[in-house]
Amino acid sequence: MFPDGFCSDGARLEGTTETIWFDAPRRLSRCRRTMTIRYPDGGIQTWEYVHRKHPPAKDEVAAFLANHGFVAEETFRDRSGNSYTPGSPRAIFWARKKIRGPAD
Repeated sequence: MFPDGFCSDGARLEGTTETIWFDAPRRLSRCRRTMTIRYPDGGIQTWEYVHRKHPPAKDEVAAFLANHGFVAEETFRDRSGNSYTPGSPRAIFWARKKIRGPAD
């Protein structure tokens, strides 16, 4: 989990994420995030917070774009430009704003 590793001053960052609740049909989740810094002098600082997420489905994003005047030119499954398929772990949209003419 980012961030995790050593800083140039020797401090160690340790980050964790733990899912504590989810509602699959409504695509909602709640996670606990913890960040700990261990300093070279032995000092430790820890922060913890809970965050909520609603990862939108591909169709929700497509509808949002269309409702706001965008045309989805292409949908990719990753940042390498591979085409989207129904089993893809994500959907990345290449969209453009519709140009409105005098008749619009």
